[in-house]
Amino acid sequence: MSENRGPNWVDYGNLFANIIQIGQLSSTNAKLRYLADAQASREQQKDAEESSRQTVFEMRRSLERLIPYQDIAPAGVWVIASLINQILTQME
Repeated sequence: MSENRGPNWVDYGNLFANIIQIGQLSSTNAKLRYLADAQASREQQKDAEESSRQTVFEMRRSLERLIPYQDIAPAGVWVIASLINQILTQME
């Protein structure tokens, strides 16, 4: 029969290894969270840029459609062009 004398150096070694492993896992988990947040931020920025590009493209098309009317209804063209300019200014 063996006598139980309490924890020995192997038990302390295992405990120390477990503590180190927990610290490494925590650090890895924090790094993964940071990378996921950075990726989400890049995706949001990409979506915002695409939306802005689409808006500018649509406004350019709208301005091009106004060209035939500049001699017929210059005040109306001016109003619409001013609104488009205001929207573009707010996008800056």
